[in-house]
Amino acid sequence: MLQNALHTQKFNKRISYYEQAQRLLAEQLPLLPLATPLRLQAYRNDIEGLVLSPFGNASFAGIFRKSKDSMTEDKKL
Repeated sequence: MLQNALHTQKFNKRISYYEQAQRLLAEQLPLLPLATPLRLQAYRNDIEGLVLSPFGNASFAGIFRKSKDSMTEDKKL
């Protein structure tokens, strides 16, 4: 349908193809993401437990700071 819409010169026919495609998508897809933002997240290497969500939020419930002893052990590895 979309290919047909792109290739037809008749404006009303093009609208018809796009309307058909929209109906099909509305019936077949439970969710259609229209845009996804680029998201950058920075944090320190002595912070553990940060959980990032694909929906753009972060859970801070389980965050803790590593002890200095465990950080020196990590550097030895």
